[in-house]
Order: sequence, then structure tokens, then C-alpha cells
Amino acid sequence: RGRAAAPKDGPRSAESLVACSRLIVEGRVERVDPVPGTDQDRITLRVTHTYKPRSGGAPTVTFPVDQGLAPGAAVGDRPLVSIPEGAQEPDTWALGAERTRLRTRIVTALPRAADLPCNAGQDG
Repeated sequence: RGRAAAPKDGPRSAESLVACSRLIVEGRVERVDPVPGTDQDRITLRVTHTYKPRSGGAPTVTFPVDQGLAPGAAVGDRPLVSIPEGAQEPDTWALGAERTRLRTRIVTALPRAADLPCNAGQDG
């Protein structure tokens, strides 16, 4: 199963995605709990790899996600997610082949994005 949602703000460069994210991780979905009265689920993700921050990442993260960004999110899914600076929910959720493509872009962008301000590279 491979599905992905583009960043909420539309296409952008990998450098911009990295520079503007407070958290970029891959992991396995451990729990999916609907948030009553919203179009969101609360996801608990067991982290298998942390791209950002470079160190000190938690072994699990829990966050709300719009059902439109991660439709049908299920226990066992293995997404790559990014959560922007100042946000609680991801703007990117990628699975399968899209996760592999996004991982390659992020790994390539990490060194170039280290000193970029968040607004750099918006043209993608």
C-alpha cells in the first residue's frame, strides 16, 4: 500500500521541507484513535528513524493528523512524516514508494538545509 499526501502548502523543495520542519521521522503506527468532533485521528508512532532533530528524538511520538492527509491511517502503517515548526500536526505523510522517494530527497537535502531559514527554497 503506497499513498502520500503532499505538504499542505503545496509543492516545495526538499530543503524547504527540512528547514521548516521541527520533526521528520519514520516509524510504525502503533495506535490510531479518532478525535471526537473533528476530522482528525490521534496517531501514536513508534519511531524507527529520526531525520530531524539530528539527536535526542523520542522513541514514540503522538500527534493529531487530518484524515484528509492520512486517509485510512492504520496500525502497522510505516509512514515518513514531517511536522512544521510551531505546529502539532504533520504536513507530510508518505507511505510505500512515495516514502522511499521522499526519504531520498530528505537525506539529500539535510546538509544543504542545515543553515537555511524556513522561507528559503519555496519554489521547489
